Amino acid sequence: MDRVSGLDQDVLSALAPGEGIPGCNQEADLLKAAQADPSSFASNHALGIFYFGHGDFIQSIGYLKKAHQELPADFGNSRDLALAFIGAGQYANAISLLEPIADRGARDSGLLTILAMAYGASGNPQKAIAEYLRAAGMDSGEENLFACGIGLIGLGAADEAERLFTSATVAHPGSARLWMGLGIAQDLKKQTADAARSLLRAVDVDPEYLPSYSFLAAVAASAELDAKVMAEARERLAVLVVAHPESAVAHYDYALALWKQRALNPVAASDAEIESQLKLALEKDPSMARAHFQLGVVYADSGDYANAAAEFEQTLRLEPANAEAHYHLAQAYRRNQQAELAGEEMNRFVALHGNAANGKEGLDADVSKLVPELSRPVTRSTPCPVRNP
Repeated sequence: MDRVSGLDQDVLSALAPGEGIPGCNQEADLLKAAQADPSSFASNHALGIFYFGHGDFIQSIGYLKKAHQELPADFGNSRDLALAFIGAGQYANAISLLEPIADRGARDSGLLTILAMAYGASGNPQKAIAEYLRAAGMDSGEENLFACGIGLIGLGAADEAERLFTSATVAHPGSARLWMGLGIAQDLKKQTADAARSLLRAVDVDPEYLPSYSFLAAVAASAELDAKVMAEARERLAVLVVAHPESAVAHYDYALALWKQRALNPVAASDAEIESQLKLALEKDPSMARAHFQLGVVYADSGDYANAAAEFEQTLRLEPANAEAHYHLAQAYRRNQQAELAGEEMNRFVALHGNAANGKEGLDADVSKLVPELSRPVTRSTPCPVRNP
């Protein structure tokens, strides 16, 4: 679901105005133009987009609101203003802005998608689902269907997402990301064999669309899969490593598949092979927390609890709120006879995971409660330095 959240972030960024953002050195000229004609829609909109593109959502809201007052019927400005509200965490304002437009029958699927995101982030999943479905029915284009489907998955609406992606892959059979979306939805519904086939289809349709491989690695070993499908998944991931030796994600995904398959068949891969791929991933990207975590699991499985603890500690330096890493670190400390440290880590695990965890490992996420974390930046542009007064 962390990976799904990343896809949702990609959708959000795609909706945001990301091209043609003026450089920081143009701020003074844009301000001058807006001050010279405070009632100018174009000047206020341009300045609002400038601040949006550089991550200053509060400033962006001020100017986009002025532009909206001058020209309320401009859907593009309304979308940008709603995204600025989302960037600032003002979900209620985004909803108040977009609801009347949607109720008037606006034929703008992007606007409805943004409204659905705001509903989801504000804790109203049913309205969010309804808007995603309305947006999908309005625009059958690949990009829109993917955005709506991933939004539904982020809300835990696996049934609706599966239906959407099933029809989408019929309409766009050459789209790797739509096959990937179908595989994710099927996996959430515990239809692992179907998910593996859909994800293999995604990889075969476009071998260069790398996100598909991560989800394929996650389902590469399951009692529901026959040996042929497992072998195909492993083969595709091995080919990816050869084709992209510079990719930390490729090495991690291959290692994950090997580790999962070894759990079913101890001779499927060795500790050394899995460890080697994880170390290659960390060599390419030392900040990859999940690779540190998985390496810790490999060490713990082999009885090397000192190295396991070191990897779980590194995981938590990168992801302090990773409850599972706290749990595994507690177990490693306990095996190392470090009872006090083990108790501290278990307390942190329980605090993060809740008392309902009861110390259990590997709990399934409550997907129905997972909503997109839209408080993250909705733009990837670099903030401008603070200007001296």
